[in-house]
Amino acid sequence: MVNFQLSRRVDEWLTQSQNLLSLAPAEAFLAGPDADYRGIIATCLTPLDAEGRVAFAALERQIDYIVDDCRADAIAIAATEDAEYTMLDWAQRKELIVRGTALVRGRIPVVVGISHPAPQHVIELAEHPKALSAVQC
Repeated sequence: MVNFQLSRRVDEWLTQSQNLLSLAPAEAFLAGPDADYRGIIATCLTPLDAEGRVAFAALERQIDYIVDDCRADAIAIAATEDAEYTMLDWAQRKELIVRGTALVRGRIPVVVGISHPAPQHVIELAEHPKALSAVQC
């Protein structure tokens, strides 16, 4: 029963969103199935400190460079499978999504990586950025 309910929920969510990576801060816009990204979508690396934690000051500098100097049309955070975010624990990954998106400050759309081998974790990460509508970005 649980697997069927989870499968049904995944199918419903996929039908509604049609694109798992089309998430952006509410202050900019929340992309949906009609999102049309054109131009350069720059991918951030996830800078880590000596203890393996996200170095948010370095991430902020990188985001500012991509947005202000490179003038990318959108930015991807924790969105490629070769990125360092794969070494983070679950709480750190969710923090990266929230804080990384906030550091963009609504200047350009944000594509958030939510891939995971477990569908329930994909759903959790997909719904997690939607909560940003309550966060001042």
